[in-house]
Amino acid sequence: MIKQLIVVITFLISGMTYGQNQYSDNITKQGNELCKAMVTQDYETLAKYTYPRIVEMMGGKKQMIATVAGGMQQLKSQGIQFKEVSIGEPEKIYTAGKEIHCLVPQTIISDVQGTEDKRTTYLLAISKNKGKRWYFVDATNLDNTNVKNLLPEFNDDMKLPKKQ
Repeated sequence: MIKQLIVVITFLISGMTYGQNQYSDNITKQGNELCKAMVTQDYETLAKYTYPRIVEMMGGKKQMIATVAGGMQQLKSQGIQFKEVSIGEPEKIYTAGKEIHCLVPQTIISDVQGTEDKRTTYLLAISKNKGKRWYFVDATNLDNTNVKNLLPEFNDDMKLPKKQ
């Protein structure tokens, strides 16, 4: 009777973790480093966590940093500044060729000309080495048709959130 009870308890406990994202801790840690870099305007770290193809499309790391810094300065001159950026619980993992992908909700709290603005968007987390190292892409302007331009092996089973 005791052995049967142990088997049932073990099954129930393992069932509780089934379906959870096994890479959540790594995604969350690295994603929060990216978020902190956004708030503190640490463009080196921001480039480090940006998907390499995007860095390449922006003309390389140095050009990307200059472009992002200029954009942040422009936002600041318009009275817009990031106050807090954080990520939520990473969602389901999808295999996409040699990469794995995952959507991660992101909460951004900004000061817009003295008024607090809070919104939730999504990041697309991408790993090329089985979940050890993660890169991120803002999924705001991605949809299931144009994402293939950036990620040719994107798994169509993953449904990107609709633009809000």
